[in-house]
Amino acid sequence: MTVDYKWTPSVHTYAKVAKAYRAGGADSINYTFLSSSLATFKPEHLVSYELGLKSLWWDDRLRFNADVFEEKYRDIQLGFYGPNFQEFITANAGQATIKGAEGAVEFIPVDGLKLSAAFNYLSSNATQTNPFTLVTLVQELPNVPKWKTTVSAEYTFTRLSVGTLAALVSHDYHAKELWLPGDYRPAYSLVDARLTLSDIPVAQGDFSLALWGKNLTDKQYQVYHNYNDVVFGQPRSFGLSMNYNYR
Repeated sequence: MTVDYKWTPSVHTYAKVAKAYRAGGADSINYTFLSSSLATFKPEHLVSYELGLKSLWWDDRLRFNADVFEEKYRDIQLGFYGPNFQEFITANAGQATIKGAEGAVEFIPVDGLKLSAAFNYLSSNATQTNPFTLVTLVQELPNVPKWKTTVSAEYTFTRLSVGTLAALVSHDYHAKELWLPGDYRPAYSLVDARLTLSDIPVAQGDFSLALWGKNLTDKQYQVYHNYNDVVFGQPRSFGLSMNYNYR
């Protein structure tokens, strides 16, 4: 259910409540040593609440959107290995709450220049009970970084006879996040840039060229983390992209 109120033609707020579920089921393998209550699992349920603002200011040169939300999960479906690590079952063994806020700003101070920024903040708390050991863990949710931010600046030059030239630079930050119990993937930040010449008239369409650079500061960062098993992201790289649009 959503309630939306428009204060002015350029500013409106909304409130939203939503419910969702993931169907229950049964494990495909017949575990003869397990009771029937562990062989099947119930649906997982989610209730979410959200308040938000969407707005345009200063002759549409400034856009500001923001929202806060809370998500409540119950009967979360989790997988567990048995005592001998030969059995694997799914059980409704968890509950969790996620609270967060998001915001995004786009600002055009002068013609051709666009400044952008966005953030995402999440705070999570979860409990899970192992159906074999009956041990209950209380921790934050895995793969949920507390902070993610991005800022960028893009300038589009006055159109040239051969096309439109634009330059973009961006910075992304990703806070540390829980990967496995007691094991975190470290925080990292990346700087990228791109120089694009687009709208180049060619035959029955237009052509674009883009020179790009990724991870310009050559940061070492992880895209996968499992205790001592780590996969690193790409080091500093450069490239040239070409694209043709037929009309």
